[in-house]
Amino acid sequence: MSIGGAETFLASLTKEFHHVGVDQHLISLSNRNPLAYAFDDNIAKTILARKNKFSIEPARKLRRIMKNERPQIIFCLNFFSYAFCRIASWGADTGSDYIISYHSTIHLNRKDHFLHKLYIGFLRRKDRVIMVSTNQAEYTSRKYHLDPKQISVIHNGVDTTYWHPPSTDFKKEKAKEDLGIPTDSPVIIMTASFRKEKNHIAAVEALQILHRQGNSKPYLLLIGDGETRKEVESASRGSTVSAYVKFTGAQKDVRHYLWCSDMFTLTSNGVETFSIAALEAMACGLPCVLTDIGGASEMVFSGINGELCSTDPIDIASKWSKVLDQRYSAIHIHEWIMNKFEKTKMIASYQEEMDIKMGNT
Repeated sequence: MSIGGAETFLASLTKEFHHVGVDQHLISLSNRNPLAYAFDDNIAKTILARKNKFSIEPARKLRRIMKNERPQIIFCLNFFSYAFCRIASWGADTGSDYIISYHSTIHLNRKDHFLHKLYIGFLRRKDRVIMVSTNQAEYTSRKYHLDPKQISVIHNGVDTTYWHPPSTDFKKEKAKEDLGIPTDSPVIIMTASFRKEKNHIAAVEALQILHRQGNSKPYLLLIGDGETRKEVESASRGSTVSAYVKFTGAQKDVRHYLWCSDMFTLTSNGVETFSIAALEAMACGLPCVLTDIGGASEMVFSGINGELCSTDPIDIASKWSKVLDQRYSAIHIHEWIMNKFEKTKMIASYQEEMDIKMGNT
């Protein structure tokens, strides 16, 4: 239950399943759970903290839970939790079916690639894998030799009644002033955990390039926290645009930050698959510039809701400039997300997968 798109997705899914009467037991394999507040209090939760990746005692406890509860479906977020469950279940014979919801694409290094190849090796023919983008499904199937018949694609979705453009009484100028940003300066926002693959430093470098071009002096608003934050802050201080980079830390509600911004961006160089943060930003009416990784090309289209770019800071700066110079309709972008990536469509697709596994169709 860390702060991330996949975990946000899971919180949303478990809440909706609870509302329709699905009996659930949520298991976290970590004692670091900063997103725990987002999960419904009425859902049973167990924390199995591990000292290392495959700690024996948490696996034993999980095995006892499986034997006692004999769940019809074990729903795993990504392949590590699946492999951990399969190891824990040896000898338990619960008869459970597995669904793996996979939220990564290209891994950053050989170690991660090797580990995922190992985890996927546990996959049985009757297990289902749900991918969140078509590009991801094609890449993963080819890279790890998965049977396409085991794969479904369900795009992530967001609640477009919660994520929406600002109301007429929202004071954008006041919100900017509170952040120390001049009211006439454009704001580029990036909401992402500070992890290596999010590539925040490329965003700082792109901002320097944009400022050197002299056309505008946008601010870069970085929302989030994580392991690389100090490194990014150091890079920002050593840059020529340090006064134009704002760090807010992790926020429970980022909507007013999105509402005072002019564009959303992600500069990820790996792992990114189908960004919920980008969907939320677009539901709030913002155009996006995303690196062309994972399913980005399935959610962003030139001239409609933003641009795609490479991971090169020069190209990032170029696409930022293009989007900032173009007029977009916040209402049209919101409606586009509502028509294509509304949460209710996503939930219905997952419910259908669950029903098939449970023999209800």
